[in-house]
Amino acid sequence: MGDLSAASRAVPRFLIRGKLSIPRARAARAALPAPRPPWTTLFAKAFAMTAQQHAPLRRVHASLPWPHLIEAPHAQGCVMVEAREGEETLLAPARLFRAHDAPLPDLAQRLAAVKSSPREASAALRWMLMAGRLPWPLRRAGYALAMGLGWPVLRLGGNYAISVLGEHGVDVMDSVSIVPVFLSFGPIAPDGGVTVHFAMDHRVLDGSDAIRAMAAMQEALEGPIADELAALDAPPPRD
Repeated sequence: MGDLSAASRAVPRFLIRGKLSIPRARAARAALPAPRPPWTTLFAKAFAMTAQQHAPLRRVHASLPWPHLIEAPHAQGCVMVEAREGEETLLAPARLFRAHDAPLPDLAQRLAAVKSSPREASAALRWMLMAGRLPWPLRRAGYALAMGLGWPVLRLGGNYAISVLGEHGVDVMDSVSIVPVFLSFGPIAPDGGVTVHFAMDHRVLDGSDAIRAMAAMQEALEGPIADELAALDAPPPRD
């Protein structure tokens, strides 16, 4: 984590906060029996759907051989989950590929797999553990090279990260991260109001991108994602 903290200082981030109103999504999720899809998966899917419509949200910055942007065909998410391995507790990155068209139960299963079997389910964790055994000058150089090339960041970390702490009723405004977008959300109020925080790489995005992202995420949560949640609660069709 120390190496990641040092690398993150090279990312010029700006912070922005907004309020979403998602009463329909809240009601549809509350109607489901436990275990319900985590709120983290709902916000991850909403952001991924938004990124399909707004290409800048799928980009990462690279400085080698000269400064340029790399655009992915779809948003690639990363969620840091607390996992147990024997008697040890660790943070493991769960990657969410193609979250924009993945069913919510599938996204929830991906998080659960990393929580229960972090080494087997998380290639990014295996890479981090392997890199952690190298001398610190090589680790720092490796992070610098990955950020310079851009594509290793996209491959191992994705182009957006999302916090799971909103599930526990707390607000997180920023995090140690080298990906272009860090997204967090606070407690979901009874009326469906929720505060959303973005920390964004200013080399890739600006405030107008964040404003558009919030508006589109609210539409996704209140529209297709609420519809998907309602369908999960629907009785099976009769023969």
